[in-house]
Amino acid sequence: MVIVTRTTKTLGLSMLIGLLIGFVFYLILPKQYETRALLEAGVAWNQVSNQADGFDTIPMAIARVNTLKDQVFEAKKGFVRPYRFRYLRTHADPANSRHLYVFLRADEPTDAQSELSRLLTEIIEDDRKIFLVRQGQLEQAIERKQNEYNRSIAQVRQLESDIAKLTASDPSQAMVKWFEKQTVEKHRERFADELHHLTAMSAATAGKETRLLLAPTLPLQPYSPNLHYLLSIGLAFGMMVGLVVSLSLIHISEPTRRTPISYAVFCLK
Repeated sequence: MVIVTRTTKTLGLSMLIGLLIGFVFYLILPKQYETRALLEAGVAWNQVSNQADGFDTIPMAIARVNTLKDQVFEAKKGFVRPYRFRYLRTHADPANSRHLYVFLRADEPTDAQSELSRLLTEIIEDDRKIFLVRQGQLEQAIERKQNEYNRSIAQVRQLESDIAKLTASDPSQAMVKWFEKQTVEKHRERFADELHHLTAMSAATAGKETRLLLAPTLPLQPYSPNLHYLLSIGLAFGMMVGLVVSLSLIHISEPTRRTPISYAVFCLK
């Protein structure tokens, strides 16, 4: 009974000390505020593939975030400008390949919001330059293809007129013009298809610049440390220490009980 009471007191005291340790860590550890934003990658025409793509916005943004994250934790580097955030990470949206979540932690809520806004503004501005260049290339391609299509129409009309004039006077020359007209008409059909494709690309990419779907918000609650988490860790630690100490006391007290027992047996003899 004495051993049980002593074990209970030891466990209770150890758990109380563990809770106090957890609370002290909560007071000592720096509190950080996390904000997040949702970035949507733009879509523009690619001159090489003749298709619309996201011009590597997501991979470039992830690489940029990883570079900044490494620079923040390398204290020996000489920075061009100071960084006021503690942690930075990205998370791709599995439901949409064009969406990217960006998370940033700082010591102050306003620092977290302003630093993430500044980073995303730089990414969007760089993407906007690429987008405008590609859209300009697309407009030039549409203009060139439209001119080729218009010239092919004019050539077909001219050949039709020549065929009509040569049919009575020079049938063989009219036949040559007819075959030439067939070739030009094939070119015209090809130009029409290419022009239609480029026009569809223009409609699909119009206004599809990189943008923010969710702007960085001002965090109101600290991200870390979590009081309940630290108290749980402290409580578990105190319980483990209490069990170890209690088992040690029980093991130590066993030999001390053998002396009275041996003396009692001796007296009975």
